[in-house]
Amino acid sequence: MPKVHRVKRTRGGQKTYLCVKCHEAIVAGQEYYHWTPYKSNTRQQHVSCGYPSQSQLRPGSKMARVDDAVQDADLGSLTSGDEIETALGQVADIAREVAEEYGESADNIESNFPSGNPTSEACRAAQEGLESWAEDLDSWTADEKEDDEDEDDYLERVREEAQDALGEQPQYEG
Repeated sequence: MPKVHRVKRTRGGQKTYLCVKCHEAIVAGQEYYHWTPYKSNTRQQHVSCGYPSQSQLRPGSKMARVDDAVQDADLGSLTSGDEIETALGQVADIAREVAEEYGESADNIESNFPSGNPTSEACRAAQEGLESWAEDLDSWTADEKEDDEDEDDYLERVREEAQDALGEQPQYEG
C-alpha cells in the first residue's frame, strides 16, 4: 500500500495539480494529500476532500471495495440499533458481491490451470471467508436495552459490538 503524504502547496511550484476527488485545481497555500499507487502515476487530493479511500490507494483491489464499505458505515453517527443493523447489512451486500468476484476469478484460473494453483486457492479462501462474514453481519442484531441503562450507554455498547463484528473482516491471502 502506498504511503500517503500530507503537504501544503507552496507558491514556488509552477506545476498545476488537480484533485482526484473534486477535480478542482490545488492552488498555493492549500493542503493536500499525495500518493503513488503501485505502477501508477502520483495522485493528489485536497485535505478538505478527505483522506484517500482504500480503493484510491489500491486501485484494482477487490478487497478495497469491502474496506471502503466498512469505512463508510460510520457507526458513530448512527442513532439506533436498527440503523446499525441496516449499515451492517449494506456492508454484507458489498462483501457478497466481492465474494462472487473472487469466485469468478477462481473459476477462470481453474479453467486454465486444472491441476490447481495457489492463486485460485487464495481466491476460494477469500470467497468463503467473505460469504461467512456476510452471513455473520446479516445475522447480527442489536441487544435489547436494559431497563436501568442510559440511552447513550446503550448506543455506545451496540456500536462497539457492531464495530467488533466489522473488525472480523477476512483478508485476501494471495
